[in-house]
Amino acid sequence: MMLTLRNAVRANPFWEWSVDWGAHQLRMSVSSFHVHYRQQFGVTFTQDVIASRTEYAKMLLCTTDMSVHDIAMQCGYRNYEHFARQFKAHCGISPGKYREQTQR
Repeated sequence: MMLTLRNAVRANPFWEWSVDWGAHQLRMSVSSFHVHYRQQFGVTFTQDVIASRTEYAKMLLCTTDMSVHDIAMQCGYRNYEHFARQFKAHCGISPGKYREQTQR
């Protein structure tokens, strides 16, 4: 069941995912969910959501002409600055720089 949840996150990174929702879906306490998710996958649920959103953003940056702000919203972020911070932390460069580098 946990793998099914992880696959859903990867297939739909733009949804509003939460640890509470994931724990509820698997009928676990939040603390048990945290422990079991990390044991099974080596990352936290939140880290998986961020990684999935970042990969989706990278794909959109490479394949569309959408603005970076619109891509942030498309990836499930309500705040561009939060998106840009997480993207840079995960990829080492800003979304705009990533687009520039991949379009050369």
